[in-house]
Amino acid sequence: MFYLGSNFLCFDKDRLEEKDKINLANKTNFDVLMSMINNKTDTTIKSNILSAELVLSLIFPEYELIKMPTMLVLSKEVNGKKEQCWINNDNFE
Repeated sequence: MFYLGSNFLCFDKDRLEEKDKINLANKTNFDVLMSMINNKTDTTIKSNILSAELVLSLIFPEYELIKMPTMLVLSKEVNGKKEQCWINNDNFE
């Protein structure tokens, strides 16, 4: 599960075949990753998404993972205040 999740989080569209890259030219790796995470209809990647969530929970055990359309938010409460970190296009690669 760890290997599957870490590979999913390290998504790189350059590893795809040329025919699969055609529609992704103007998308970042993070855009493609988030579209897969937010896809509710493709059941074939559900285990990848679950594995990625498990990897993130191992790396950030005190944080709650919140999936948003354009980012992943890691949130925890510290001394009564919410502390949040974001994984987005600005800091993914």
